[in-house]
Amino acid sequence: MSKHFSFLKEAIKDWRSTGSVVRSSPELIKKMLQPIHFDKVDLVVELGAGQGCITKTLADSLQNNSQLLAFELNNQFLDELSFLENNKVKIVNGDALNLLTYVKKESVDVVISSLPLANFPLNLKRDILQQCYDSLKPNGLFIQFQYSLIDYKLLKKKFFSVERKFTPLNIPPAFIYVCTK
Repeated sequence: MSKHFSFLKEAIKDWRSTGSVVRSSPELIKKMLQPIHFDKVDLVVELGAGQGCITKTLADSLQNNSQLLAFELNNQFLDELSFLENNKVKIVNGDALNLLTYVKKESVDVVISSLPLANFPLNLKRDILQQCYDSLKPNGLFIQFQYSLIDYKLLKKKFFSVERKFTPLNIPPAFIYVCTK
């Protein structure tokens, strides 16, 4: 079964947690990873790894002794991600709400999130963002994409700076937030 069909099948089963019916485009992935200086990164966390299209690019970009923790809850996607696991990449069957049980405070350089925050209640969004904020080193990056600007104000309240980017070359077109602690 193709990865695209597999993703669609999982999206139909649980729209709330996948947030899309198609995988992220190469253009979206490129724009999300562009702000990361991989030569200066020790630890990257990915939330909502899905089938690994961003995970694979992150893994290929890691330099020196840097590490990637990729979080995913969907069992089908976890099976598909397992081929990426190695000494630099750890796949975690865990929830973003428990991020600080896997990493120390202020130990993460970058958090990349594909979580469908727009589908979550406000309290859940705040709790997830707090976990991310607390895990980030000073000047660390939180990078999130969404299909609307619904959480822009929430991110501006949490982070020192929030830069918005847009990529029309995704289905649907997406906004990317690059947030600095």
